Amino acid sequence: IDILLDRRLEAEAILDSGCAFVAISKACWHNLGSPAMVQAALNYENADGVHSSSIGLIPNLRVSINGFQCILQVHVVDTPSFQILLGQPLFAITSCHSVHDRSGHVDLILTSPRTGKIWRVPTKTRRPAKCNHPDHHHHDNERGRERGF
Repeated sequence: IDILLDRRLEAEAILDSGCAFVAISKACWHNLGSPAMVQAALNYENADGVHSSSIGLIPNLRVSINGFQCILQVHVVDTPSFQILLGQPLFAITSCHSVHDRSGHVDLILTSPRTGKIWRVPTKTRRPAKCNHPDHHHHDNERGRERGF
């Protein structure tokens, strides 16, 4: 899904309900202006079994998802294959679930914990991993596309 970080940087997020944290690539962190992070390394195991550690933690990053606003604690990671990985904290905060139709399209349903308002967010085909400024254009890679979550 496409998201907006700190009201200024567009990025593509991958959703992973099995991941225990939210992460941002080091490249996106730099493109965001390197917001302050605390030295709180998180040791984790990738899906392919490789052990790694985060560089630090952005304690309060504003994230906008199709108009839905939230503040997340986000770990900065050095060499991911994603821009943003939205894991279990987002799912828990928003009671996030997915709706699938017969054509294979998937929408996410997010609920505001403060107001109860519900947002429906369409998913999309994943772009190649890079972090884009709002004024940069991107080109889809026709080969190797994945479903956007």
